[in-house]
Amino acid sequence: MPQADLMSAKHIMEMAANGIEFGSHSHTHKSLPSLNDKDLETELRKSKETVGRISGQQASFIACSYGDVDEKVKRAVCR
Repeated sequence: MPQADLMSAKHIMEMAANGIEFGSHSHTHKSLPSLNDKDLETELRKSKETVGRISGQQASFIACSYGDVDEKVKRAVCR
């Protein structure tokens, strides 16, 4: 299976230093609605922490993996 080149931490740091804002996604790219509450919270928290650590910015928005979102995910994101 072909691999896509993704941004490195260095690229993210350079872009953030030049005004690009980064949001969260999910930590392991699982479908968020399929997760139990504990795993959902972990996916969201770890992703947000990783983005913040690399970019030096707080992630203030999220793009859900695969566009999968439901009311449970919306509530979890808003906490």
